[in-house]
Amino acid sequence: QALPQTLAYMMANPNSEMPGFGMITTGDDYIFIKLNQQVRQYALSDKFTAISRDENNNLFRVLRVIKRITGLLVQP
Repeated sequence: QALPQTLAYMMANPNSEMPGFGMITTGDDYIFIKLNQQVRQYALSDKFTAISRDENNNLFRVLRVIKRITGLLVQP
């Protein structure tokens, strides 16, 4: 349900020559979105769960993805 609203906000970005990044969260679950406005395609990440017994799917991976996206956006 949050995906259409998130994509609408992302499509309103006037800087359409670069991919846009978004995140949908419930507080415990996180899904990342990458939008290429030029070809009107989007891709979704796997669902990350912050509270999980699985060591490969936890809050540290979510933070790592956010850090990587931030690094992409800050590059000159």
